[in-house]
Amino acid sequence: MVLAMDDAVPRRLDWEREELILAGDLVARNSWRQIAATDPRVIELSALLRRLPQHPVHERRPDFRNVNSVARKTADLATNRPGHPGRATNGGVPPPWLTPGEPADLMRLVLRQAAQARTA
Repeated sequence: MVLAMDDAVPRRLDWEREELILAGDLVARNSWRQIAATDPRVIELSALLRRLPQHPVHERRPDFRNVNSVARKTADLATNRPGHPGRATNGGVPPPWLTPGEPADLMRLVLRQAAQARTA
């Protein structure tokens, strides 16, 4: 049996709401600055995301939510938020529920959603 290219290599999986909330929480707690892959908080979040059941293991690539992808997501969230003074990454615009408008409102929203995600 010959596998099609799509069958042989799992595709990149979009970040789920809960994953974005947890990454956004890290960024918010870091004064809306991106966080390096070597930072213990990124290492811890990577390990947590790899344990969550949102994406079946057989659909994941070997680099699924590794420290580099988590660090990159923090950069995407930090630079694509409203009011960011510099250039945004090419990671795309955060989902509308994560961007209410004012940075202070955004921080309160992310922190509240992260607290809810931790208790769910």
